[in-house]
Amino acid sequence: MSHQTDFFQSQVGPVQTISLSYNEKGQFKGIATIIFKNHKSAALAVEKYNNAPIDGGSSKLKLELIIDPSKKPLASRITANNPQPQVAKNELAKGLKLKQKLQQKKKLQQQVKPKANKKKPVKRSKKSIEELDQEMADYFDN
Repeated sequence: MSHQTDFFQSQVGPVQTISLSYNEKGQFKGIATIIFKNHKSAALAVEKYNNAPIDGGSSKLKLELIIDPSKKPLASRITANNPQPQVAKNELAKGLKLKQKLQQKKKLQQQVKPKANKKKPVKRSKKSIEELDQEMADYFDN
């Protein structure tokens, strides 16, 4: 833990995170973001240390309390499910009938597929060794 975390935990209360801001040269910009574990600790830090003198009064500590308004209690953020309206029985029956008709149509199409009377390609007879040798000789001679 850093000395900033140690300081705020000992003087104020539990700290969740501390992040320090640096410029492109790596120099501290003088800005730190401290997230406390509860809002009471954050409020106490602002009350206790806002405008507190730093280094004998050459500068003052400025604290801003920022509260996330979207952080409402869980109970207020959750709503009950609205039940989906039931499909009318006759609409459901229509859907089932349509589905059955489609299935029957597919079965009929699968059963009735005619086999095409395609002419089979004529198989070439295997060449003899002598014919292959002659083709190779002709190839290399040219």
